[in-house]
Amino acid sequence: MEQIARRDGVVYYGSLACESVNDAYLRFRAEYHGELGRRIYRRLDRRARVERVHGYKSFYTESRSRYLADKYSGHSRVRIWAMGLVGTSYCHAIGTWYLPDLTEEEYWEFIDWLLDVNSSAVYVMNRKNKSGRTAKKNRRYR
Repeated sequence: MEQIARRDGVVYYGSLACESVNDAYLRFRAEYHGELGRRIYRRLDRRARVERVHGYKSFYTESRSRYLADKYSGHSRVRIWAMGLVGTSYCHAIGTWYLPDLTEEEYWEFIDWLLDVNSSAVYVMNRKNKSGRTAKKNRRYR
């Protein structure tokens, strides 16, 4: 592979003058992909990387998190079910039969405590039942 350099305002890929930096990168990319062969997992992708969110937790301030923990930490763990993917988000269901009898305001505070990152009150069911992404190979490059 050649070196990309700029001399006198002109971008060069090795000894070849390029129209722009993008043209030099495309030449580098074509040469790099030619040398990879079947190792497609090492390819340089031109699109932006997309991150997937895997968590179901919320972040609160320390004082709010402490308040919720003091008020609701005596309750037992609550089971939630991983239902599957909806678009690019995981869908979870909380059964009301596991929730204590509370007023409406306390109910939403209790849900905040369940989903707080500092509480360990949530027990996720159906993790192993192929309810999320189950592909064994990364098929993004095909």
